[in-house]
Amino acid sequence: MKIIVVSDFHADMYNQYAQPVTGKPWNTRFQSQLDSLDKIFDMAEKEKALVVFNGDLFNSRININQVVYTQIVNKIAERSFKLNKETGCEVFMLAGNHDQYDNSRIPNNSLSVFNNIKNSKGENIIDVFSYPDHFLFNGIEIFMLPYSEDVDYMHESLDKMVCEAEPNTKHYLFAHI
Repeated sequence: MKIIVVSDFHADMYNQYAQPVTGKPWNTRFQSQLDSLDKIFDMAEKEKALVVFNGDLFNSRININQVVYTQIVNKIAERSFKLNKETGCEVFMLAGNHDQYDNSRIPNNSLSVFNNIKNSKGENIIDVFSYPDHFLFNGIEIFMLPYSEDVDYMHESLDKMVCEAEPNTKHYLFAHI
């Protein structure tokens, strides 16, 4: 199984060193971010790879620019649907500190909209991890550890997952710490 990991994408409408894009409500820096997503998903389709967004998909915690939010959600939804349809591969998203609304143990986050994206069979094609979790996926045990300000909770969660790990299995840990 191949995996493409994308971390700290920080989608935003950065104005420094940017020019307007003709006919679009965004600039060249944001267009580069959209183009990068296309390249990531092109590679995933070619390689038949799982895609993991490892936290901080968005840059702003609360006031996400609506053009940025809409375009990123639409792009990832469209490309994830295509990836799943053509290869059967999925997309995993881990909540990072910039995706979360506050510093509580497990806060709401801007990724929850992706939980509603399903294939024609009604199955999720994007799984968002807002809580520590682990599971078997194609014979590999995957550990997901999203960001939390509560460091003791993070340590306890990781310790618990390690104790519950399947023996004689490959293990992959994805964490935004």
